[in-house]
Amino acid sequence: MLCRVAYPPVREKQGLTMHREAGEVATPTGPGGTPRIALYAAMAGVLLLAAALRVVNLSSEWLWYDELLTVTFSRIPILQLLDPMLPDPHPPLYYLQLRYWLELGTSDVWIVLNPVLWSVGSVASLLFTAHRIYGARVALTGAVLLAISPIALMYAHETRMYSMMMFLMIWAWYFNHRFVSGASMGPAAVVGIIASETCVALSHATGPFAISFVYVYTLLLAWQEGVPRSRLVHWAVVHLAVGTAMILALPYFAKGPALLLAGGFSYLIVPSSMDVVQTLTDMLFGLAVSGAWIDLATSLVLSLVLLAALRDSSSRPLVLSLVVAPLLATVSISHLWVPVWHVRTVVFVCPFIALTIARAVWGARQTVRGFRGVASSVALVFLGALVAGQLASGIAQMRQHPIKGIDVKQTVADVRQRLRPGDVIYVPHPFDYWCFAWYFFGPDMDASLSKQGAVYHGGNYFAHGKSQPKNFRDRTVWVGRVFWRPAVVIDNYTKVDTLGSEFQVDQHVPTGQ
Repeated sequence: MLCRVAYPPVREKQGLTMHREAGEVATPTGPGGTPRIALYAAMAGVLLLAAALRVVNLSSEWLWYDELLTVTFSRIPILQLLDPMLPDPHPPLYYLQLRYWLELGTSDVWIVLNPVLWSVGSVASLLFTAHRIYGARVALTGAVLLAISPIALMYAHETRMYSMMMFLMIWAWYFNHRFVSGASMGPAAVVGIIASETCVALSHATGPFAISFVYVYTLLLAWQEGVPRSRLVHWAVVHLAVGTAMILALPYFAKGPALLLAGGFSYLIVPSSMDVVQTLTDMLFGLAVSGAWIDLATSLVLSLVLLAALRDSSSRPLVLSLVVAPLLATVSISHLWVPVWHVRTVVFVCPFIALTIARAVWGARQTVRGFRGVASSVALVFLGALVAGQLASGIAQMRQHPIKGIDVKQTVADVRQRLRPGDVIYVPHPFDYWCFAWYFFGPDMDASLSKQGAVYHGGNYFAHGKSQPKNFRDRTVWVGRVFWRPAVVIDNYTKVDTLGSEFQVDQHVPTGQ
C-alpha cells in the first residue's frame, strides 16, 4: 500500500539541530559522538570526491574563445572593467574577482583552478545548507550527485561565471529559506540575503532572472507553511535593499536584452520538445554521450524523480520553483519573445536538480509499507544506477574538453612555427585579436581593448581592426578569424593555406610571389 509522507522543516532548539528526514529518527548527537564523527567523515569524503574529479585532466587545460575574452576583460584597468559600456553582456562581478586571482598567476592551469574552487565550494555549500534544512541523508546524497554531475564538472573547467553562480544561488536559496521559516531573522540572515542575491544579479546577465525563482520558492514555502503576514512584510522590506542595488546596476542589465533583440546570441534557440529533452540530457548526463537511448533514460529518470518529489508536500516548493519553473519560463520566453533556450541559461538549477533527486529517493523509501527486501530497496538501486551512469559519463567528459571548441592556443603555436620575419598578422575583429594576442604576446600584453591598431614586434607587423594596414605591400599576410566570420579579401593577394579549424588563420601571398 502506498502512502504519502511529508517531512517537517528543520527545528532548532537549544543549539542542537533536530532532523526528521526519511526514515531517520530525530536524535541529536553531542560533540564527539560516533554518529557525528561518521557524518563529518562522510562529508569530507564527498568533498574529496568533488575535488578529485575536478582535477582530472587539469594539466592539459587550455583557454578557449569565451575564456580568453574573460581573462582579457579581467586584466583591463579597473575603471574600464566597471564601465557599463564594456563590450560584454555580463555584469562585472566575475571578472572583478578573477582580476585579483590573476595577480597570483596566469598559467592556464592556475586560471582554470578558479572555477574549480567555485565548483567544489558549491558542493560544500549544498552539504552545509541541505544538512541544516533536510538532514544528513538528503544532504550527503544531494552533494554526491552535484559532485559527480557531468554538467557541473564541465563548467568547473570553464573560466566563466557558471560555477560561481551555482555557489551563490545555493546561498540565496538558503538564507531566504531560513528567514521565511523563522529559523534565522537576525542581522546575519539579512546580510546573507542582500549579499547573495546582489552577487547573483551581478555575476551573469541571467542573474535577475535566476533570483526571481528564489522569490517564487520563498512565497510558495510561506503559503504552504502558513507564515505570518508580519514575517513576509519584514522579508519584503529586506528586499528593498536588494531592489536598490538592482536599480544601481540597471546599466549592466540593459545590455543583455538589447543584444537578444538584435540577435547577438546565435546559439540561443526556440526549443522544440526534443531540444528540451536534449538539454536535460546534457544537464543530467553531460555531453560525452548522446543518442535516442540516453534521451529516453533522461525522460524516464526525471519523470520518476518529479513524480516522487511532488508526492512529498515539503519538497514541492523546491521542485516547482527552482527546477520546473525556470525550465518552463525559459521555454515560454523563447516562444513568446526572443530565443533564450540554452543549457547555460538554466545551468543554475543544477544544484537543485541534485537536491530534488536526493529528496525523491529518500521520500520514495517511505512510500512502501509492509514490504521488505527488494521492494524497499528499489529507490536505492535506482540511485546507485544513476550515480554509476553520471560518474562514468562525467569522467569520460572530463577527458574530452567537450565545451572548448575554438583552440586559439594550438593555432597560435602553428603560426609561430611558420611565421617568417617581415610577415604581417592581421586579425580584423577586435575580439579575435584579443584572444590571439593572449597566447601570442602573453598575459602581460596591453589589454586596453582598443578596436584597431598596428604594432611592430619581433620583426613582424601585427594589426587589428576593420581598416587594412598600409604595410601589406609585398609581404605574406596571415589573416586570423573565428570560423563564423567571413574570409577577408585582400586585393592582389592569393590565399594559399589555412591553419586551425574553428579559429582559422588564412595565409595570403602577393600575386606573382
